[in-house]
Amino acid sequence: MKNLITYAALVLCISMMLLGCYSQRTATRQLLKVQTYYPSVLSQLCSDLYPPLVFTKDSITYLKGDMEQEVVFVEVDCDSILKARIGKIVEPVKIPCPPSVYRVDTLVLYKERQMVDRAAIHTLQKQLENATVRLVREERENYILLRVTIILGLYTIVRWVLRIWHIKLP
Repeated sequence: MKNLITYAALVLCISMMLLGCYSQRTATRQLLKVQTYYPSVLSQLCSDLYPPLVFTKDSITYLKGDMEQEVVFVEVDCDSILKARIGKIVEPVKIPCPPSVYRVDTLVLYKERQMVDRAAIHTLQKQLENATVRLVREERENYILLRVTIILGLYTIVRWVLRIWHIKLP
C-alpha cells in the first residue's frame, strides 16, 4: 500500500512537471494555430496590445536659386533731342541701365507622416533587458570564479612552500 501511494505521488509529480510547463514552443504552436484558423482575432489582439505610433515629421529644405541678369532699358525724353528735330515725331530714347543680378531662393517644407511599429520596439526592449540581465549574471560569475581561482592559487603556493620546508599539516 505504501509503495502504491509513493508510485502514485511520483507519477503525479512527473506528469505535472511534463504537462504543466508552458514553454515558448508550445505558445508559438498555439499562436500559429490561431493565425491559421482565426487570423482576424490575432490581428485585432495584436493591434490592441501594440497600436502603431503615428506622428508628423517636418523638414525644411533650402534650394539655392540660379543667378539671373536682367537688362532694363529706360525710355528718356531728352529736351535737346526734341529741339534738334523740331517738327518731326520724336521717339523716346532707350538707355540701358546697368544689369541687375537677382536670385530667387526657395524654402520647401516637407510634412511626412510616419508610423512606428511598437511591437518591434517592445521586442527589442525585451531583448535588451535579457541581454543586460545576462551580462550582469556573467560578470557576477566571473567575479566569483576569479576569487575562487585566487584562493586556490594561494592554497597551492602555501602547500608547495610547506612541502619544500618539510612541514606536515595535521
